[in-house]
Amino acid sequence: MSERRDRIYAELGVPPEAPEDPLDAWRRMRAEREEPEPRERKLDIVPPTLAEIDQRIAERIAAEHQFMCDIVAEVLAELHKEWEVGAMGPSGPSGPPGRARTARQAAAGQAVGTRDGLLRGRRRRL
Repeated sequence: MSERRDRIYAELGVPPEAPEDPLDAWRRMRAEREEPEPRERKLDIVPPTLAEIDQRIAERIAAEHQFMCDIVAEVLAELHKEWEVGAMGPSGPSGPPGRARTARQAAAGQAVGTRDGLLRGRRRRL
């Protein structure tokens, strides 16, 4: 096939190609594959100093403190308003006496029940 090509090139007047040196071919292929080295990037902004960072932190803490103070003020105003209006209202009548005995009864020597039903060493249901 290369003979036919050489014959056609000779008829057309194209000079024959010199064989390429393998080392040159390798260098050419390597140069085609390699990407140019990335350029060094420069920052468009100046990084903040430690003093500026401290100032930003202090500003955010102050803003959070003010926010919490506003919330507490709203809650206190609401509670004060409810107190004035009487939203809580007076306490209702007390209910019937319960079955639990008091500490006075225990001190007086009366039998006192506990949650598990123990009465001075013997078991009893309340």
